[in-house]
Amino acid sequence: MPKPPIQGEILHLRCAPVQNDRLVIEVLPHFIEKIPYMPLEKRLNLTGRALAVIAEFHFPVHVMTKSDLVLRDLDTLCQINRVYAAVSFTITTADDELAKKLEPGAPLVSEHFRAMKTLTDHDIYTGHSDKVVLR
Repeated sequence: MPKPPIQGEILHLRCAPVQNDRLVIEVLPHFIEKIPYMPLEKRLNLTGRALAVIAEFHFPVHVMTKSDLVLRDLDTLCQINRVYAAVSFTITTADDELAKKLEPGAPLVSEHFRAMKTLTDHDIYTGHSDKVVLR
């Protein structure tokens, strides 16, 4: 697998020591640290590039997202899953019409469910993250 280009202004590494002389290393796209797969990803592919670095160094990953765009990186996630990969989707409601009103511009929840099915079909742990669920 070719190495992704890493530019200091786009990706950086952050290390934090933990027990037993291990390091936790995060590969962070500069401004999407907390929101992977936002619409800008379609053009810049920052999260995909970060995942390629994670795969190269055989680290586990847990992606939390609202977007089915995560499927674009399915091959990389499968490679990471040799160690451990999981993807959690934020789901506010199971009703697409209500979701359009609550989160205009966000991918439909039905797209989340289709993405979850695809990920589980590839043996990648999937789940949902919910703070408030509306009916």
